[in-house]
Amino acid sequence: MATDAFDADASRAARESAIATVDDAASEEWKEAAVAAVKYVCERRSQFTTDAVWFILDRAAIEAPNEPRAMGAVMRHAVSEGWCVVTDQTRKSVRVACHRRPLQVWKSLIAAGCCAPTKDSA
Repeated sequence: MATDAFDADASRAARESAIATVDDAASEEWKEAAVAAVKYVCERRSQFTTDAVWFILDRAAIEAPNEPRAMGAVMRHAVSEGWCVVTDQTRKSVRVACHRRPLQVWKSLIAAGCCAPTKDSA
């Protein structure tokens, strides 16, 4: 019995569609605040998880979107801006809503002292 449940191309397309859907559903205000929070974290930490971003949004009383997976689109934006890259490491979340699930660790590319000096800065 053949199945279409295992197809890398279809899987990628489904991922892209889901990211676009949750991004479209999040408010512009939330997205702006989340992007600013990611940049803030990237400027201050050499490595982090999205727990740090959610912490900042929580402390600023920014209401979470109905679909928290919208953070995925925000992190893609941060990567496209050159602020961070994903690593192959994970850490368990401390957010109660996440039930200690593993989160990806991100590496900042803009934190002070995070990167090797360039020829011009040496």
